[in-house]
Amino acid sequence: MGFLLSWLGFALIWWLICMAHGDFDHVGDENWKPCVADVHNFATAFLFSVETQHTIGYGSRCTSEECPEAIFIMCVQSITGVMIQCFMAGIVFAKLSRPKNRSQTLMFSRYACVCLRDGRLCFLFRVGDMRKSHIIGATISAQVIRRKTTLEGEVIY
Repeated sequence: MGFLLSWLGFALIWWLICMAHGDFDHVGDENWKPCVADVHNFATAFLFSVETQHTIGYGSRCTSEECPEAIFIMCVQSITGVMIQCFMAGIVFAKLSRPKNRSQTLMFSRYACVCLRDGRLCFLFRVGDMRKSHIIGATISAQVIRRKTTLEGEVIY
């Protein structure tokens, strides 16, 4: 929708520029230098908008030095097209990379225990993945936050 709205908005701007410059009144006039070559109506203005925004450039439609405002609008549309492309790529990437309802599919054991292993106390609990398609090579890390007093008497949280 963002692309379509920008194409239509800039097509309207291109059409207005050509209308204000009188390009539609001099169609076929060999001595007339239009702002945008081969733009004769709104449909061709729309095509020029799409070609400009996506740097397609089919070859026949182009701006001329007759209208500085056309050169400025072409720069603005190119920058706008790049920004919309970046936002769309970011939105799609964020949507695909974000796990969906992951908190509902990970299950933790109801009880945990502390036991002695290799001469050290260990905190044990279980984690289960309830999804039908399991992630291969998943790793889980946990952090224990506890209060500790050093031999020097410093309290670390």
